[in-house]
Amino acid sequence: MCYCIYFNHKRQSNPNFKNRLQERENEKGVEHLTNAIAVCGLLQQLLQVSQQTLPPPVFQMLLSKLPTIKDM
Repeated sequence: MCYCIYFNHKRQSNPNFKNRLQERENEKGVEHLTNAIAVCGLLQQLLQVSQQTLPPPVFQMLLSKLPTIKDM
């Protein structure tokens, strides 16, 4: 149990921990959103809403994934 506490503290005190965690969550979120756009079919409307609501780096990730859904 002490090892778990020690390593959890060491992991969370790492300055890059929060950045890596946020990047991983953003990647998963963009993947789910890309799948939703592929199923929905309202590409232009969803892209307009996404551009207005998502942070610019996340929106760019979404745009980079869009060519992969066209192959579906």
